[in-house]
Amino acid sequence: PNYALCPGSAKHPVSIALIARQMAAAYAWTMEHIFLHSGNARRMAVVGHSAGGHLAAMLLAADARAMGLRADQGVKNAIAISGLFDLEVIRHVPFLANDLRLTERDARMCSPAWMPAPQAPAKVACFVGAEESPEFRRHNQLLRQAWGKDRAGVAQEVAGRNHFSVLDALFDRRQALHRHIAKALA
Repeated sequence: PNYALCPGSAKHPVSIALIARQMAAAYAWTMEHIFLHSGNARRMAVVGHSAGGHLAAMLLAADARAMGLRADQGVKNAIAISGLFDLEVIRHVPFLANDLRLTERDARMCSPAWMPAPQAPAKVACFVGAEESPEFRRHNQLLRQAWGKDRAGVAQEVAGRNHFSVLDALFDRRQALHRHIAKALA
């Protein structure tokens, strides 16, 4: 699904917290209507790249009941590609600060690394291009450090890929990223 973009407008400001709520609402709607489209709720997985990788981890950590769902309807599988999981570090980036308008509280509230680890059997797999910046590569390890190997067992760099070309690995059957997504959807 799509979502509103920061900073929005003066009349309709957009925050990262709002975007996370939009994604939670989209996930809840999907879970409630999946049967109408011949879908299988047990095969649901969320996958995202960059800001979407952040949102995939946020959804995995979210309380299903807070989304209006039963506890067993929460996200079980997430694949976060080149995600950022501690927003405090980007809160102070000069060219982003005005648009993101992240307060210290919002940064903490919207940082998966600061959220409690999701309940079993939920798991996230994190991938990043090996040619991405050191900060993206650090974040790729961050959820494993914060949530442990049981909840974040995969934190892998994709050789020869940068922030954009890492997505090519989705379509390459030889790549672990492709195999992981295929398994998550099986």
